[in-house]
Parts: sequence; structure tokens; C-alpha cells
Amino acid sequence: MSTDTNANPDPLSTSTTEELASELTSANVSAVEAAAIQEVLEDKEQEIELAELERRLLDEFGAETRKRFDESLDTEQEIEVAGATFYPSRVLFTLDPDLYEDALGQFKQLEEDEIRDLVYEEYPKPIALHLHRALDNTRETKSRFESLRDTWEATIYIVFALVLGEFRANQYPLRLTKTQKKERQTAKPHKQMLLENICTWKLAEKLDVIEQLYDYATLKRYTLNCLRIISPNLIQRISDLNRFRNEFAHNESSSESQAREQLDRYVGDVLNILRLASDLKDVRLLRYRRGTANYNQHVFEVYTGWHIDSEDKSLDTSKLRIPGSSHVFHSKNILAMHDDSIYLISPWYTYVEEDAGHTTRLCYYKQLEGLQIAYTVLGQGKSEMRQKNDFSSDLAELDNLLQLGDKTP
Repeated sequence: MSTDTNANPDPLSTSTTEELASELTSANVSAVEAAAIQEVLEDKEQEIELAELERRLLDEFGAETRKRFDESLDTEQEIEVAGATFYPSRVLFTLDPDLYEDALGQFKQLEEDEIRDLVYEEYPKPIALHLHRALDNTRETKSRFESLRDTWEATIYIVFALVLGEFRANQYPLRLTKTQKKERQTAKPHKQMLLENICTWKLAEKLDVIEQLYDYATLKRYTLNCLRIISPNLIQRISDLNRFRNEFAHNESSSESQAREQLDRYVGDVLNILRLASDLKDVRLLRYRRGTANYNQHVFEVYTGWHIDSEDKSLDTSKLRIPGSSHVFHSKNILAMHDDSIYLISPWYTYVEEDAGHTTRLCYYKQLEGLQIAYTVLGQGKSEMRQKNDFSSDLAELDNLLQLGDKTP
């Protein structure tokens, strides 16, 4: 910069107070002017530092966690000075950024602990079991990260089964419109493609079915409990994670350190998804066991929480909305109970008996293989094959609703 005594220094063209200091000593300005210029620059430096902190907190904590934290602070009394109102969260962020960041970190940890404990105890077993294994520090990191992927995969399976199950229980048309492209690619009959759309093994296609039925139910103003679980935000979050899952799955040579990095990066996202779907805590996966002397009291095997074993419970069904189908209460069926509704979620879930029938393991649908259906045994990863004809009535009823949906405007 020129040392001409007539030059006017531009304080905002410099980036630090140290650079300005040397310029002020050679500039023809008074001490008062120098102090004012330095104060302006210090304010500008603070703005830059806070903007950098904003970006770093967004990367580390995410916008939604930050928003919830600020809202928790702003429930306190607002600060008024000379008629101006200031939010406590902004005051803390501006005056003591380090304390704000520490408090935000504690808030995030508390939230994660709360949702983790809730999932462990109250969420459907396929989700709770996988999350528990993902967060179990005694297992190797790669296995833990695979369990984390299984957690959001299980969330897709559960939501998919609940949506189709509740549509079926209410005999609502299964209105799917995005089939034309797939039909052109396979040259299969339209009717066959409709059923194959919901029997897909691809997670992205399951998400597409969920989204289409959510949109249709919202348009028709259907009253469904599952709509309290699903939201466009939830679908988008899971879709984003699923795209990452596919990328990671193609890199089987990932090291333990890479798996650790990915685990740390995505565990918060998975917990946020489970928080968004918090109504899952009210869903119970059941297998009918037997009736009792009380007509309204029935014994069910309940698949809830992270423990691998299920438990038998006697439940009062007198206030439940039960579909007209007479075969709902049958030991071969897996059911979902959500608040005041109970309905079939076959063929998406079944079970396998172990220990001479004394215990069972839940199995979830993977794909159609000719005249058989391939399932995966929960917690064991092994396949279990069933005859497609074992679920002929389930598939026929779903197919009828798909045909009805195809004719519905």
C-alpha cells in the first residue's frame, strides 16, 4: 500500500488487525480515527469468525439438531434492551461461541442417548436389534457399520410392510402410477408388473412405492396410522442414506479405519431418521399364539426391543379395529398392531421355529425366486425359503387391490 500522506486507508480491504496496525502508523490519521477504524475491523473479524463457526457447526451437527438446540434455549425469557428483543440462543452464540458449541455438543449427545434407549426398548425388533449391534463397542467396526446399514434397511422394510398392510386392512386401492418405464424395459404384461412392483427386492423401489402410496393417501385424505410415521422428509432422508449404502456396498475392501470414519459420520443421520419416525415406538409386531377363556383376550408372541428372543403377552383386543378377514388370528400370520388397529403384514414377514418349536425367529422378505420366496432370518443373516403358494391368499388380495388401484383415477 502507498505511504502517501493523502491516501485514505480502506480498513475493510485488510483481513487482520495486525495488518491494519502497520498501515495506521504510516497513515496520516489521528489516534481517535485509528481506534475507530480498528474497532470496525475487529467487528468485521468477529463476523468472519462467527460465519466460519456457523459453517463448521452445520457440517458437524446438521441444521435440524442446531434448530432444536436453539429452540430449547429460546424457550427461556427473551432479552429486551432499549425496546429491542434478542433471542438467548443468538446472544450466547455471539458473546461466547465456545460455550455455545460445548452446550450444542452436550445437547446432541443427550438427544442421541434418548432416541437410542427408546429404540432399544420400544421399536420393532428388526430395527432395535440392528441398532444395538451397530452401537455395540465390543464388535469390530466393519461389522458395526454393516449393522448400521441394516438398521435403516430394516426401517424401510418395516414402513413398507405397515403401509401395504394398512391399505390392505382398509381395502384401499393400491394406486401405483410409475410403472410404464419399467414395463418398457422388461416387456412384461402390465398386470404382472403391478404385482412385481411391490414384490421387488430393491430398496429404492420399495421407497418409491411408499412415496406413491403416501401421496395417494394424502390426496384421498385416508385416515391411516402409518401416515403419522411417514413424511416426505423421512422418505428423502432414507433415500439419501440408501444411495450412500449402495456406494459403500461396492467397496468391500474398506478398511477398519474407513468403516470407523463412515460409522462416525452416519450414525447421527440414522438416529435422526429414527427420531423422525418416532411413532414406530407404538408399533408392535406380533404372531398370534392362542385364544383364552376370555373372548377378547388373546396371547401373542411380541417382537419388540433389541433382545433376540421374543416374548408371549396376553393382549385385550376388544378395542382394536380388526379387518373383516377371518384368517387374521392364525398362528401362521405375522401382524402389526398400531394404536387401535391390528392387521396382517404377510407376506413381508414370517417366522421360523427353533428348538423343536419352543422359540421362533422373525424372518423378513427379500425377494421372489420363481415359485419360492426368499426370507432372511433376523439376527442370523441366513436365508429361509418358503413356497410362494404358502402366501397365495395374501398375494391374491394385494393383487386385487393393485388392479383396483390401476382402474382408480
